[in-house]
Amino acid sequence: SVSLLNLLNALDGVLGLVGLVMEDLDLDDDASDLPIRSLVALDLLEEMEFANVSITDMKVLSRYLSTPNVSSLSITSSEPSNGIIEFLTMFTVNHPKLSSLRILGFRMELKELKNMLNNNLESLTRLHIRASDLPGDRLAALE
Repeated sequence: SVSLLNLLNALDGVLGLVGLVMEDLDLDDDASDLPIRSLVALDLLEEMEFANVSITDMKVLSRYLSTPNVSSLSITSSEPSNGIIEFLTMFTVNHPKLSSLRILGFRMELKELKNMLNNNLESLTRLHIRASDLPGDRLAALE
């Protein structure tokens, strides 16, 4: 596992970073107990990817990273999907410039996904969702 504090210190002050991929990241169990300090500013970051990172850890990281210019988010996982819509809703509300969204490996209810897409993603131009992750493969519900 990785210390949240060490990760934040490593990212703090990295200027010019436009893409960040976090793969197989497992934060220490006490990560959510870390007092909120000033956010780590990644103001130039445009692309963010979480691969095999728990939803809990994605939420924790999002609380400590300031990424106002993220326009592309990719999340993939084989872990349980509990809380994915809540995470996506929070992330998309805080990132109105998000134009590309890739969601693989999470089971989602179509109604919740459609509400999140319609309410929070006015700038969305690219969407990648694996059909087998949607119950009943009823993609027509996204219309």
